[in-house]
Amino acid sequence: MEGGQLKINSLTAKDSGTYICSAQSEFVHVETETQLIVKTARDCTELLAAGFKDSGVYTVNPANKTSFEVYCDMTTDGGGWTVFHKRFDGFVGFYRDWDEYKNGFGDVTGEFWLGNEKIHQLTEIPSQLRVEINTTSAGNRYAKYSNFTVTNEATNYTLFVGFYSGNAKDRLSYHNGMAFSTQDRDNNKDSGNCAKVYKGAWWFKSCSHSSLNTRPLISLPAGPIYAESGMDVKLPLCQVIGYPPAVVSWSKLFDQIPGDRATVKGHTLTISKTDKKDSGTYICTASNAMGTTHSMTSMIVNVVPQFTFKPPEKIELYHGQSVTLNCSADGHPIPSITWTRCKEDIPADRFEMEGEQLKINSLTAKESGTYICSAQSEFVHVETEVQLIVKTARDCTEFFAAGLKESGVYTVNPANKTSFEVYCDMKTDGGGWTVFHKRFDGFVGFYRDWDEYKNGFGDVRGEFWLGNEKIHQLTEIPSQLRVEINTTSAGNRYAKYSNFTVTNEATNYTLFVGFCSGNAYDRLSGHNGMAFSTQDRDNDKNGGNCAKSHRGAWRYNSCAQSNLNGNFGGGYYFWNWDSLMGSQMKLKPKYP
Repeated sequence: MEGGQLKINSLTAKDSGTYICSAQSEFVHVETETQLIVKTARDCTELLAAGFKDSGVYTVNPANKTSFEVYCDMTTDGGGWTVFHKRFDGFVGFYRDWDEYKNGFGDVTGEFWLGNEKIHQLTEIPSQLRVEINTTSAGNRYAKYSNFTVTNEATNYTLFVGFYSGNAKDRLSYHNGMAFSTQDRDNNKDSGNCAKVYKGAWWFKSCSHSSLNTRPLISLPAGPIYAESGMDVKLPLCQVIGYPPAVVSWSKLFDQIPGDRATVKGHTLTISKTDKKDSGTYICTASNAMGTTHSMTSMIVNVVPQFTFKPPEKIELYHGQSVTLNCSADGHPIPSITWTRCKEDIPADRFEMEGEQLKINSLTAKESGTYICSAQSEFVHVETEVQLIVKTARDCTEFFAAGLKESGVYTVNPANKTSFEVYCDMKTDGGGWTVFHKRFDGFVGFYRDWDEYKNGFGDVRGEFWLGNEKIHQLTEIPSQLRVEINTTSAGNRYAKYSNFTVTNEATNYTLFVGFCSGNAYDRLSGHNGMAFSTQDRDNDKNGGNCAKSHRGAWRYNSCAQSNLNGNFGGGYYFWNWDSLMGSQMKLKPKYP
């Protein structure tokens, strides 16, 4: 008793009853009642279903007679197993008489035999048996029987087992239909007393004698059998032996057999036009004057998977983009979704599988191909395909038009030759600019030779020159140019040219620019029509070498009004002869 609470620990049937709560004041009291009913489970399966998930000792009452303790295995093979035999060290002797085997001996927490009478009570409903052995030669093994019955004492606790499965050899079917024998009650078919010979007690048999006047014995494969929706299906034959001849019937566990689609002929149940609702466990029952036996088999009806969502037949994306391919399906059993690639593996480091989705980040041309979504049920699978085409854009303007609006590094291929990385400015002046020149701190030297300026140098994420050959490829279509400078005297300025072309190497990457606008002085028109010059390739109009004298590389005339590739500092890096702290040159097509 704690305040207004009454606590009762470890309930037993004795605690059932009516409990009265009284509230007493000075001269008056009132009462209220509650009825407590303490139930005893039939077996360990009922306890498991009620939420008792720990293996251990429980009290059961399978026949509404005397309750008794059992050991419940709640973890093996789905749990809910009532253990009736256990041996592990030989401490408990098992060479005992009839009454001891009838009532049981040992301790359910150690070695024991539960008792034939209790085993009979537990198997008065359809039951299954699991035998677990630890052999000296093969280690742990098990045998499982789809049906298990032990009759009452009047029939000497006769054993009946059903269909066998497991990885131990079947060594109980031989004893099927045999009565229990002990040293003082010999019920075997041998001329001697097998219990005495083998110093034990068992359902001993000899040779192949059969026993008449027995309750039915059923042989029925446990299944499952598989069928496709819409098929007519015959369940396995329910083979029955026993005398008198048994009456055989079929039922369905937790459901009804569809009477309008079910027929029974020769102990075989046939269900026509099956659908997924017909999946389940079916029970064959055989009854005669000696008793009733049950055995079970199961059927799974496969509904061919149907796609509830499919990817489009074709997806076209750009190099560097990401894609998520979605696919889902319904069926019975519920199908699993997998993704594969036609004729090629899907490398784990480039792809992510999340549920029914296939994600590919930072696409490259290598990811182009046909991808297959498979919906797989038990024995059937269906497929759908999507063709992924990874394109490489011509320039940053094409990326911008495709919806990629973030400035950064992208891969382009303007001339259908070798792809290369560029930095795209997606914010300035309408976006879509391909940057081909950038300087800001002088860390990268720009006083270089012809081949370096042809191929490019630096890093597009920092200071760099993209390369004359790439600039030529980019300007093979009508283009415009934007020059941005950071001057020491006037801050940030820009000049924009309505036309911009760089010819090929055969004509020394000659420059052509159009009309200029902006707030920086026009200092490129004076270089119009000039070839590119470097320290080792002099193409200027001056009697000397402007590239050497200006410590750079440019379309020198005689010599320069601008020198954006001159050495940083020292007056060589200028526009309109103003020294610079930074500059960018960028281009994009003249027409969208």
